[in-house]
Amino acid sequence: MQQWRAVLSSDPAVRRLVVLGCGSVGRRHIRNLMHLKSPPCVAIDPNPESRALVEREFGIPAKDRLTRTAFEECDAVIISSPSSLHFAQAKSAVDAGCHVFVEKPLATSLDGLADLIPALETKRLVGFVGSNWKFHPSFQRMKGVLEKGLIGKITSARCQIRLHDVVPGTDSRDWLFFRACEQP
Repeated sequence: MQQWRAVLSSDPAVRRLVVLGCGSVGRRHIRNLMHLKSPPCVAIDPNPESRALVEREFGIPAKDRLTRTAFEECDAVIISSPSSLHFAQAKSAVDAGCHVFVEKPLATSLDGLADLIPALETKRLVGFVGSNWKFHPSFQRMKGVLEKGLIGKITSARCQIRLHDVVPGTDSRDWLFFRACEQP
């Protein structure tokens, strides 16, 4: 993470950042970048409503497609597009010499993944896969319960989270995980 922060804090005159995907996750990244005084130079999304929202809310240009030369015109890319596009976009960005932040999952298959890290290392680029729930207290608790073997062998799992900013009228403290484990 420290290396990715260094990418964002580099000289703004040199750093050119592109956000791929203007959905809720892409807009969250843009909002965070604006707060860090590191606004992207462009956002890309095929959806006209998503592009209009980004342009109106953040005042940055939003384009409808990723051009062949887009990666050559930027220094870093945040990939928050649909999961099926993540790996191909990350590979293209790395091939063009861009630092890459990819939302999870990095890929939907293992094909080609073994070549990505050596390519990043050879070009001395920073690659980072974002997992925004990894450090959430509920998932940390779930991990602890599993590591202690408190609920036996897991053969299948499903998690559901309700957040105040995702579902209007709910509270982020309303977690439903492992209430049975909290009983004495």
